[in-house]
Amino acid sequence: MKLFLFRKDVLELKLKALEKYGEAQTRRLVMPQPHIEEHLEYGNFTPALIDKDGNQYPADYEIFGAYTSDGEYVWKPRYHFGQTVYIKEAYTYVTLAEKDPWKDRAIADGSFRRMPNGEPVTMGYKMDGYEIPASWSSPLFMPEWAARHFVVITGVGIGRLQDITIGDCLREGCPDYLFSEYEESEIELSYPPKINFVRLWNSLKPTYTWEDNPYVFVYKFKLKG
Repeated sequence: MKLFLFRKDVLELKLKALEKYGEAQTRRLVMPQPHIEEHLEYGNFTPALIDKDGNQYPADYEIFGAYTSDGEYVWKPRYHFGQTVYIKEAYTYVTLAEKDPWKDRAIADGSFRRMPNGEPVTMGYKMDGYEIPASWSSPLFMPEWAARHFVVITGVGIGRLQDITIGDCLREGCPDYLFSEYEESEIELSYPPKINFVRLWNSLKPTYTWEDNPYVFVYKFKLKG
């Protein structure tokens, strides 16, 4: 199963957006970046193949992704509509005995899991603010069995970063109030959610900043029921 990995503060924003709107969004860079002058289309298309003699011919199958109008270049999204994805976060666990009284408590509060070998454990997650002596396992190495948040991809698209709307910013988890005063360069953005999104995007130190206006894949998702 594929995964989402967010910085801790970004994950908190996504979860708040899911709770408030029932759906959240994330934007991921299209790599390598298309040339700015290229017009991209998105959807199912038939790619062009080249035979051993160098002649081009249409494939007998379709690909889902972004592509130039001549079909010469293709960018495939990492996630697809309807796909289930788990969210990684810092975690730890404590092994339980099969008849351990803590097992019933873990089952009741949703922290009970079984490892791949069948061993029962109770989970702890750093984002919940637990102060425990055990060391936290990095989100980078979180396996699917330890996850508690599973989401379903409800939409996939492509566009320029600066095409984001106020509604999109809210579903990215950006609040409609500012944590600090406007910077002079931000006045033209007008609305707090967009300013918060720009600040958030640039804080991630991406290869392409807001000012670069790169192409991005847009993923919409909701919690799996």
